[in-house]
Amino acid sequence: KWQKDFAPHGNLAQNTGLSPDQFLFAMAGFREMIAGILWVRADSFFDDGNYDAILPLIRLVTLLDPKELDVYTTGMWHVAYNFTDEDERSDRRYIPAAIALGKDGAKNNPKTYEMYFELGWLWYNKIDDQYDKAVGYFEKVNSMSDAPDARKHLLASAYQRAGRLDDAVSQYVKLLESAQKDFENDP
Repeated sequence: KWQKDFAPHGNLAQNTGLSPDQFLFAMAGFREMIAGILWVRADSFFDDGNYDAILPLIRLVTLLDPKELDVYTTGMWHVAYNFTDEDERSDRRYIPAAIALGKDGAKNNPKTYEMYFELGWLWYNKIDDQYDKAVGYFEKVNSMSDAPDARKHLLASAYQRAGRLDDAVSQYVKLLESAQKDFENDP
């Protein structure tokens, strides 16, 4: 009875009752599941301090699921801030890997502000000496429709740190005008 009613015969896609396109679409979800399992494993390596094992896993996860923003953002954070040297200080040798991860995330998710914000924040907060790079990413954030005002204020601060005081004041004025309009619409 099992053989007749349940055992797979012939082409697996035919046995599912799905068209070939539908079957491939269903199998694509398998990639995301594997990516999720690997991401959990990468986090356990971080907890154990096995940093060398994390970078290849992060890369594999982003190849399997290039739209998962949390992997890029959390991966960047771990790599840039939490990988430490022998004295428990942040190891700056990993910053280029964090930047590369962020750029890859932005390339794979160009329609959302999030990766541009993370890259801008890394240049603004961690690298702390090339504010023009932060300005470029924060300007991109400000140009995107999904960016909340709470993320847009950092552009003004980056302008200040880059010595562009007129641009900083202009950005603060734009934010104030936007907040006033929002308040008028919903006091």
